[in-house]
Amino acid sequence: MLLHLMIVCIISILFRSHKAAAVSLALDGCQEKCGEVEIPYPFGINKGCYLDGQFEITCDDASNSAFLVDFKMKIEHTSIPHHHVRVSNFPVLNMTFNRSSGESLRVQPTPEFNFRRFSLSHTKNKFVVVGCDLFAYVVNNTTKEFLTGCGSLCNRTDIVRSTSSCSGFGCCQSSLPKDFSIFTLWVNRINTLKESWPSDPCGLFFFAATDVEIDHRHNFSTCNERYYVPVVFNWTVGNTSCSKAKTKNDYRCGPNSNCYDNDGGGGYRCICNPGYQGNPYLPKGCEDIDECIKPNLNDCQEKSRCRNTPGSYYCQHSRGHILALFIPLGISFSTFCLH
Repeated sequence: MLLHLMIVCIISILFRSHKAAAVSLALDGCQEKCGEVEIPYPFGINKGCYLDGQFEITCDDASNSAFLVDFKMKIEHTSIPHHHVRVSNFPVLNMTFNRSSGESLRVQPTPEFNFRRFSLSHTKNKFVVVGCDLFAYVVNNTTKEFLTGCGSLCNRTDIVRSTSSCSGFGCCQSSLPKDFSIFTLWVNRINTLKESWPSDPCGLFFFAATDVEIDHRHNFSTCNERYYVPVVFNWTVGNTSCSKAKTKNDYRCGPNSNCYDNDGGGGYRCICNPGYQGNPYLPKGCEDIDECIKPNLNDCQEKSRCRNTPGSYYCQHSRGHILALFIPLGISFSTFCLH
């Protein structure tokens, strides 16, 4: 009986060790990391490792840096559960305006921005304008609706100071109402009572991650320089809704996952079902979470045993004390095995 108990325990330990191993998020045989950046599918580095060209990544071995090939942007972090990718070098748009005292308002649009399956996260980014006597706003090119905007005024030639809260004097910022990927930026030059700029004024306009503080370290004082800031993109797969995608051969959500439509436009997202983890875009889908490995994942009491089940678990009363009465030599081993 003791031998039988030992065999059961060894199998249980090996099984739990296997379950506790890190789950690969890349396709089989594909590179999983570039430096410290994880490369989960649908992203990938080599041909056959990414879903399509929009998810292609190149890895600079010299600097251990990952870049989105389509956008030439350096990746800081990727997330499958949240469908985020954070990049560090989103460009700041700069404009120089001719000073004209007779002009009260001038509207200047920028070229259209189109990030396709990638959209600016409305929960992780903000819109910022730096400069004097400027009002800028963003328009959705598909719906023509106003998305966000703000105005920045000045009393004198000060650029953003370290004490500035970026609340309208020399700098302004606004939140984003929802995710968007296709838009145009419009800029108004306002002729105020104060002559804030002694020469041709410079304005800078950009989206930035919400944790980026605009202070003296971002002293955007010239239009001759190129500036870059971090932003966070959300991403989707496909170009249709879940209901239509499920009828096609290229439906991407694997086993033990659910499909969710993209509220900000076309495409959809795959998310693991409760009790499962991993990458829902892989052919094998999401894998069961063994809640019994970590005490914080289950609420089994001291005299109970946790039993893992697909997507969940249950608590079973322990019989270790009964075995201990009949097998004195196996007390310590049975205790170790059963608890």
